[in-house]
Amino acid sequence: EKINVEFISFRKLYPDFLYPDTTKRTDMQEPAQTDSFKIKKIITFYNPFTWIKAGFASTGSIVHAQFWSPPIALIYSVIFPILKLRKKKIILTVHNVKPHEKKIIYNLLEKIIFWFPDYFIVHSEINKKTLLENYPGKKVEVIPHGIFDFFKVEKLTQNRAKKMLGLENKKIILYFGIIREYKGIDCLIKAFKIADLKNTVLIIAGKSWVNWSEYEKLINALNLNNKVITKIKFLQNSEVNTILTASDLVVLPYKYFDGQSGVGNAALSYDKPLLVTDT
Repeated sequence: EKINVEFISFRKLYPDFLYPDTTKRTDMQEPAQTDSFKIKKIITFYNPFTWIKAGFASTGSIVHAQFWSPPIALIYSVIFPILKLRKKKIILTVHNVKPHEKKIIYNLLEKIIFWFPDYFIVHSEINKKTLLENYPGKKVEVIPHGIFDFFKVEKLTQNRAKKMLGLENKKIILYFGIIREYKGIDCLIKAFKIADLKNTVLIIAGKSWVNWSEYEKLINALNLNNKVITKIKFLQNSEVNTILTASDLVVLPYKYFDGQSGVGNAALSYDKPLLVTDT
């Protein structure tokens, strides 16, 4: 209402081999455009000409970019120099300061694009410390991660949610989120076996970026088939609402934790006990 904002977005975000997910969102509506808010769907990951177009598409004096995944650095390595040539101020919000996948090309691209921003935003003091250790002298502000309360599409009681899952009178431990090697799902499964909790089930829910069959083999080897419930897919908001409402404890068994988590904030928005590890 006070300033003009344009949102430069993607026609197609990732190639399938980098983002193995064919499920499309059906429960999210695009915000309505107004005279002061425009959406420009320009960028296609496989077409560098669209990256150039995006660099020239910005009409504002400040560009606020989001950096959440290393492959995006390749696109920004084209867009950011164009923006600087056009005398634009660049603010970069860095969601993962330390890449979860150790690849030389990703580190090189990160060093290139981190040279251009005028200011950085991170979500925790740990992130700020890490960024400044690697890029001293940068201007960095900490803005804590927002609360993820948009999953609450329907008001449910815990008893009702458990009944919907067929888990009445059960205690529920929940892991929710993208499944990647550093998330420590193998550690969680082994710990759940050692704990040997009575009348308790473990739900593992989320789309997998790794070969899920290895975790399935571990569950079978530990004879946990009847105590581990898996939902290895993209979950609609209504499904997330149900499992978060039903849960008694949310666990993020990370092998590396950088001080912020959208899933953790979602759990806190439901007032759920949260256990986060950094093994």
